[in-house]
Amino acid sequence: MTSVGNSGRADFGTLNNASNIVLTFTGLDDSLSYDVTGGGNFTNNNFDTVWTFGATTATTNNGVAPFVTLAGLSTDGSGNLSVIVTRGANQLLFSAVSLTAIPEPSSSLLMGLGLLAGFARRR
Repeated sequence: MTSVGNSGRADFGTLNNASNIVLTFTGLDDSLSYDVTGGGNFTNNNFDTVWTFGATTATTNNGVAPFVTLAGLSTDGSGNLSVIVTRGANQLLFSAVSLTAIPEPSSSLLMGLGLLAGFARRR
């Protein structure tokens, strides 16, 4: 499963020395932040992976934490966001990746104020 929203695209084809893969999401809105969640729940514990964005890393542990989230990521200014997934001890394997846009705080604030005004008006 790959979820990149209405305008984004994911490229799963960039292998780097066979020990990692670069997931590149393109066509994103530079004004938003994004959360990337990925991993997989497999039948044994040999499929740990390290997910990296800049200095931020998170490691899956199939027996304990099969999925991880890198939160609050920004694009490169050209609508691109790349995450490196590195194999653990054995194989590079994951079954799901999700990219979620995080609304900017001003949009959330305006939506909240609109709801408050609607409730006040009903009284």
